[in-house]
Amino acid sequence: MEYLILLTQSIHCLAANRRPILSGPEFLNARLGETVTYTVSAVDPDGDPFSVWIEDHIPGDFNNKTLTYTWTPHDMEPFTLM
Repeated sequence: MEYLILLTQSIHCLAANRRPILSGPEFLNARLGETVTYTVSAVDPDGDPFSVWIEDHIPGDFNNKTLTYTWTPHDMEPFTLM
């Protein structure tokens, strides 16, 4: 007698943790002595808690609760905000 045995396996994959999505202006134009303010938006597609901040070497002020950046340029030293 021959028997055919079928084994069935199920693999359940949980979605990998996705990074938060941050959006805001791609470029920021500013004039010397004039205050620039803009707000970014951020959302985590998985609903996980996260924090947003700007490195200390960037001029201006960033409110990490409202995600608002404010800066008044007083010199022409360039910097990159990523």
